Amino acid sequence: RYYPGGSIYMKFSITDKVTASDFIYTEILKVINAYPKIDGQGKFSIKPFKANISEGTTQPITEDNIIGMPTWDANLAALINEVYFYYNHDGSEYLSETYFIDGTSLNNRGPGKKPLEVKSKGLHVDTAPGSVNGRAEDIIAIRRGKVFARFASPPTKIKCKCFFSRWLTEAGDIVPFTHSKLPDIESGVRGYSAYNMEVVNRTVNWKEGSVTLELLNTGFDNPANYGVIGGTSSKIGSIKIS
Repeated sequence: RYYPGGSIYMKFSITDKVTASDFIYTEILKVINAYPKIDGQGKFSIKPFKANISEGTTQPITEDNIIGMPTWDANLAALINEVYFYYNHDGSEYLSETYFIDGTSLNNRGPGKKPLEVKSKGLHVDTAPGSVNGRAEDIIAIRRGKVFARFASPPTKIKCKCFFSRWLTEAGDIVPFTHSKLPDIESGVRGYSAYNMEVVNRTVNWKEGSVTLELLNTGFDNPANYGVIGGTSSKIGSIKIS
């Protein structure tokens, strides 16, 4: 349901022993702009770099349930404005290379720490189909767009400790964040009001009864609400190897 209208096809020729998890992470998830996660039920799941499918609302993070003062980070170390894609692998080397650059970001901020490299042995332009339109370049273009939208202007990072009631919030959720004292540098004002932020890390201190959350201001539409990733009713996706 995260990729409606068609499937993403890849072709692999595996001639040596590989570690399955590493193969899935690097050859499939990294290429399609997704990452692995463990949900609240301890199940392995997949989260794309996009807003959650709407199935309800997530727990709001506000001054009523935040303990102390959150920390705020401009997150400039996450800057990415150059991307290299390598594809059309012939069994020994990549025959095609495409380089993308976000010129506006480069002019305003300079180059990032290092370009992002995405190497795919499964994407081939001479096999059908590579994407909805039958072209592997479409997948590459979408991946490029998602990376630049997220990291060409690095998303603000906020870390906060919350009461134990927020333990149902999971990594990958989009949560409405409200705090009157933190700076919103994009708007040039102080304070956030129900601003959608992505949970990228959650640590539960069961003994103390607190939850520490790391949030990214990834720019998903506001003030919309998005459903949680966890739960028994949703199937995020599947990988079939035959």
